Amino acid sequence: MIRVRPFEAESPTSMAVIIAMVTLAASILLFAAPRPLGPVPIPLLPVMTVYFWTVARPSLMPAAAAFFAGLAMDLLTWTPMGFWALGLLAASGAARILRPYVLGADLWRRMAGMAGATAAVAVAGLIAFGAADRPVQATWLQLVQLILTVLTYPVLEAAFFALGRGAGLGRGRA
Repeated sequence: MIRVRPFEAESPTSMAVIIAMVTLAASILLFAAPRPLGPVPIPLLPVMTVYFWTVARPSLMPAAAAFFAGLAMDLLTWTPMGFWALGLLAASGAARILRPYVLGADLWRRMAGMAGATAAVAVAGLIAFGAADRPVQATWLQLVQLILTVLTYPVLEAAFFALGRGAGLGRGRA
């Protein structure tokens, strides 16, 4: 079984760090882009990005990066400040907990790990909206969005591995 290179400290100018941060920024911008068809559920791209890089190489996605990326999402999506910050922090924490179980595992176990991280984000969202004194309404749109996130994760994972190979990420599966 081929595994991802073990944890090691990255220099701030490392190509791997640049790839991780650019993919995170791109996923935030794609997620926050206006949707001409209205409230159409789309996969939670930033959650998948934080999860992938945290599992593949924790040194590339520290919890602080997930938190500040979440604050940027809060500003871009007009959600209460801290909503996405808490959500991406939950995804990062779930990925760190699940890492030993999903690193190098088969597709179904990796998708189950993504489902766990997505569930952590959903719970964090309920907490954040409750703290903001906003009504919490879980609709079928959010449920579809969570399912889409889990089902599209393997595609995003394959794309990130293709990008990461050039940066020395290795050939394993996260």
